Amino acid sequence: MTLTAPPAAAGSMPEPEGSRVAVIAQAGALLASVVDGVRFGHLDDSEAVAVMTALEELGRKV
Repeated sequence: MTLTAPPAAAGSMPEPEGSRVAVIAQAGALLASVVDGVRFGHLDDSEAVAVMTALEELGRKV
């Protein structure tokens, strides 16, 4: 799945299916599908820290 949105021209409204909102919604759905079944209690410490670090880095970008 490619998550890209075409740049909008100044003063124009992007099409809903190509908007940043739609792309963010797709990314959210993808992220949810990745972490949906994760049981952090079943991960060893290094795995849990690595997952939480990756999520924190994503959160900082957002």
